[in-house]
Amino acid sequence: MTARGSASVALVVSWIVAGCAGEVGVLSVSLATAPGSTLLDSVQTLRLTVTDPHHVTTAQRAGGGFELALELPATGQATALIVDGLDASGALI
Repeated sequence: MTARGSASVALVVSWIVAGCAGEVGVLSVSLATAPGSTLLDSVQTLRLTVTDPHHVTTAQRAGGGFELALELPATGQATALIVDGLDASGALI
């Protein structure tokens, strides 16, 4: 990764879940780096994987950050969120 000036990068993932009774919940996730870190400077595409139920979505950098919104069923089961940053060529950073 090439060192560039520090960029302000914000990631907000909203997970809207609808249960059988029509209940809705929102899960917000923010991704942050250490002050002065250039880790996310080369990231052009963000890939978010939800493990259960398996769902993959991507977002392109826009306006200095990324925004993703997902709608998934509320099953009560635990899941994991995996966030991958990809550079302009699609390589994992």
